[in-house]
Amino acid sequence: MAYSPNGSRIVTGSRDGTAIVRDAASGNELFTIFGHTDPVTSVVYSANGSSIVGINGGTAIVWDATIGNQLTELHPSSTSLGIVTSVAISPDGNRIVTGTHGGSVILWAGSGNQLTTL
Repeated sequence: MAYSPNGSRIVTGSRDGTAIVRDAASGNELFTIFGHTDPVTSVVYSANGSSIVGINGGTAIVWDATIGNQLTELHPSSTSLGIVTSVAISPDGNRIVTGTHGGSVILWAGSGNQLTTL
């Protein structure tokens, strides 16, 4: 789960493959984000609060944080890298980095293009 940068919202990953955005003060559900088919194991907000990235093992999905529309889906180019276990967004929002169970670190452009594997 993660707080939005301004602290007004909380996003949580769910076992049903969704992520739920809630008002941080009241806990009321604002909207549900769809796209994953397996449990969402980690979520993170971008520093400017405009996007959310959620991971579920095989992929990472980037959503618009205001209404939940899917912006792009990140698929590692090789399945030998292992499942995606962690995610972070650069402070300027132009890069996303994912870590895998196999020890690889994948750098992505914000648009979803895989840049390099470390």
